[in-house]
Amino acid sequence: MIQVSGSRWLVWGFILALGLDVFLLGVLGARHLHAPDRDREHGGGGRRDGSSMGRPFAGDPGLRSAIKQRLGALRGPQQNVLQARQQVRQALTAQPFDAHQLEQALDALRVQASSAQSAQHRELVGLASELTKEQREHLAASRWLLGKGR
Repeated sequence: MIQVSGSRWLVWGFILALGLDVFLLGVLGARHLHAPDRDREHGGGGRRDGSSMGRPFAGDPGLRSAIKQRLGALRGPQQNVLQARQQVRQALTAQPFDAHQLEQALDALRVQASSAQSAQHRELVGLASELTKEQREHLAASRWLLGKGR
């Protein structure tokens, strides 16, 4: 039979409890530091964009449907950017490596990304022209527009 020293188990128990406490404090601290912004203007809780359970603009169905209609026009430019990124990946992994091919792929990516961003800006201008003042304020305060969440 194995002989167990009482003080040894006490020390190990204390170390385990201390480690668990530090872990839990770290988790709670991280949750506090990375908590969604609170904004009293938009109801005091939740995210600034009014999202609920990860659905942007859940509180304003008119704004949500207007955005959905505009997003369809951005699918083509987004696909072009994804294809250009794939070409960059292929150029980077090609054997033998061809610097000229990579430069061409990066140039194409730059052009496609610029085109996609221009399309986003056009759609945002079109969207804003269809919205009420309150909806534009809601959109301006959104994490979606600021790039902090989807």
